[in-house]
Amino acid sequence: MGRKKSSGKKSTKKKPVKEEKKPEEKETSEEAPKEARKEEVKAEPLEDKDAIDKDDEYAIQILGWATAGYDTSKLEELFAGKSRKKFEREFEKFSKAIKRIEEMKKEVEELNISGVEDEIQKLVGTINDPYKLKESEKQLEMIKRMVKAKDMENELKSMMSVEGLRKKAENVKKMLKDLDNLEKAEEELKDLRREFKEQYFVSEFVEMIEEKPREVKKIKITEEKQKSRRPMKVLDLFIFAKGGKFLGHKTSRKGMTDRKELVEKLNIARDFVKNEQFRAGVLIKVPKGGETLLLHKGKMVSVGILISGEPHKLTGTLLRKGAEMIAKENAPVITGKEKSDEAMKHLKKNMGALMYAAMKLGDEMKKE
Repeated sequence: MGRKKSSGKKSTKKKPVKEEKKPEEKETSEEAPKEARKEEVKAEPLEDKDAIDKDDEYAIQILGWATAGYDTSKLEELFAGKSRKKFEREFEKFSKAIKRIEEMKKEVEELNISGVEDEIQKLVGTINDPYKLKESEKQLEMIKRMVKAKDMENELKSMMSVEGLRKKAENVKKMLKDLDNLEKAEEELKDLRREFKEQYFVSEFVEMIEEKPREVKKIKITEEKQKSRRPMKVLDLFIFAKGGKFLGHKTSRKGMTDRKELVEKLNIARDFVKNEQFRAGVLIKVPKGGETLLLHKGKMVSVGILISGEPHKLTGTLLRKGAEMIAKENAPVITGKEKSDEAMKHLKKNMGALMYAAMKLGDEMKKE
């Protein structure tokens, strides 16, 4: 057999080549594409073996209320019953009542219970029962009104010491015996406060004058002659604003006075007010003929009195307090911002009260 002739073309079909792994190459997950490494993760809730179920929560809360002294008997019955909805409604109602009771207890703690102790004891007997909440609220409201009435009575005591207010104060006190009149009594007291404010100089200064000094023991070593002492008599009072502006004048003189001489003394006082060499807070004493000018120079207001006789030892204190109080009460008039008749009337009343207090000092000297 002859040999088969070749076509002269080489075959393009390649034989499969088996690739050998190089010894340094390793199969690692790091070299694999990220997409290939993604795995599906399913989240599953963890079970809490120590978790408290709803029933246990209710039981713990009811136990806490009972321990705190609240009557939970009805709530416990419903909790043991079959109707869960009825129990939950009652539980919510009970919880709100407890919250209100806690608020009421704080209110009671802030009250001044002096004089209402019996009423407080009655309230304590019902306040821990949430089913008597409305009754307790009613009792507390009555107690608060009683406390308010007591405070008002206490305030009226100081007003009764002021001449001209005593009768009005007593009428308001009578009104307070019936708590239904509390609001009306409050309105009356507001008016009294305004009047008292205008005259509070008197009550404060009289109290200061009449204050009993502590006992003082002395021993005499040498004998000395008793000096004659002429009690202070207040003749005139004038006040000035800062800079020397004249604000008002009061006098105890009767009949005709020498206006020229009075104006001269007033100008002497004004000169001291305007003089910057005399600092605020000092008491200036100027003898003038048979009289003496005493002037307290304040920051906003200066107060001067013209007296005969010897000044009382508390005169300086009186003028200082008077200047401070007039400045505080009449700032708009003093600064010129207010010029109404009502404002000027208030200023004059304050001056009258200060004049009265100064005259009381002189009366005290007559008794000594």
